[in-house]
Amino acid sequence: MRGRYVEGPPAPGEEPSDVVVVARRYVCQACGAVLIVVPCGIVPWRRYTTAAIAWALALWGWAKQPVAEVRRQTSTTAAPAGFGDPGRWASLRRWVAAAVRGVLFAKARLPRPQAGGSARQIAERVAMVLAAHALPSLRHLSLPAQAFHGGEQMA
Repeated sequence: MRGRYVEGPPAPGEEPSDVVVVARRYVCQACGAVLIVVPCGIVPWRRYTTAAIAWALALWGWAKQPVAEVRRQTSTTAAPAGFGDPGRWASLRRWVAAAVRGVLFAKARLPRPQAGGSARQIAERVAMVLAAHALPSLRHLSLPAQAFHGGEQMA
């Protein structure tokens, strides 16, 4: 067993935190291949949980919150002082691009983006699709909260 850090809020609207998740390693006795098993909501090569990514895309795309506010609600690390524009967070655009390529949220079967759509418009559509994957009993929650829960289902 080994640990891996993941970041994001534990629930919609809560303070983001760093958490260590346990990854189990299994070795195939026949061929020696190694298989790593992690909890649902953890994706390879991403520091954030799928729920946190869905939350951030919904806050930015659907709720139209400023990037700095989205980062504050999603990440435990602030933008480095004196480094770039605090109103930019490259992760948002990377997540949108990964969702469009089908690398992120592949199970959601996202529709192809329309030509000329901005990253923020695509993030809004991704958030709406993920919100549709939330349990029906959560329909009373805001769309970003529903996207958070839908994102949990999509790892």
